[in-house]
Amino acid sequence: MHLKGTDLNLLVALEALLTEKSVTLAAERLHVTQPAMSNALKRIRDRFGDEILVRNGRTLELTPAAQTMIVPLQEILAQAEALLNVGSAFDPMTARKTFRIMMSDYCADILLPPISKALSQLAPNIKCEVDFLNNKALYRLWSGDVDLCVTPQDLRLVDPSFKAGSFQRKEIFKDRFVCIVATSNSATKDGLDGETYRTSPHVCVRFGDGTISMDEQAKKQLGLDTKIIVPTVATLPKVVPGTDIIATVPERLIRDTRHLEGMKVLPCPLEIPEIVETMSWHPRADHDPSHSWFRQVMIDASAKLPPVSALAP
Repeated sequence: MHLKGTDLNLLVALEALLTEKSVTLAAERLHVTQPAMSNALKRIRDRFGDEILVRNGRTLELTPAAQTMIVPLQEILAQAEALLNVGSAFDPMTARKTFRIMMSDYCADILLPPISKALSQLAPNIKCEVDFLNNKALYRLWSGDVDLCVTPQDLRLVDPSFKAGSFQRKEIFKDRFVCIVATSNSATKDGLDGETYRTSPHVCVRFGDGTISMDEQAKKQLGLDTKIIVPTVATLPKVVPGTDIIATVPERLIRDTRHLEGMKVLPCPLEIPEIVETMSWHPRADHDPSHSWFRQVMIDASAKLPPVSALAP
């Protein structure tokens, strides 16, 4: 296809070059030869009147003009893909596709077992790639770099500065916070009251690159002393044994108490908002049959989770 004399296939090559910052890697990504990609780069430079990639020592860097192209180009290509998929049939048993998701390690621990089982039974050639949540998640979702994000209901926790357009969203599961303390902690021998909770040291999770967890936000609002910050939810209980530290964790994380040796689970004495995990996707994927199918897989997986009240104490 040509538009005002421009071969629109060059946009695909341009996106690969901007992402990989390497002619060789861009060629490998698009399964073309390096000379073919070099020729595409020459045509792109001629079309835009810009070098796009410039050498800095042993590496190539994007020019300032090229940096401004990344987001709009990714949006254009994602919209084009969605348009081409409108009305097309989708058979999960024969389709070959990779879905990319961002979520916390906690959500991955909860959701991936039923999702992997569903894919094994219903879609043998469908793949799923999961990256842990960080403050780039919403940008990557908006640009089309990932297909879904599972996040807390308040997206400001993920990225307070994100101001791009709205996403489609659906609640997929809820949870509540409980406390884990060491069995050797004399202050909680007879239970955990509000005063002990306020004056004890705490451990909380931060998902990296400044992404604040609900746990950390609640502790800041309560003015609690955070002694240790860890990068994953699963790490929270591991720093508790033999200390006076309190970990406030999602109850679903400790549904199997066999790994809690030297610890006990107690109700949280202060009111902390319940956990509401939501699935977000770009509106352009609303009517894509493959995306609609995979979102239903996510919904079905969450529907099979036991209610919080049925979890082990």
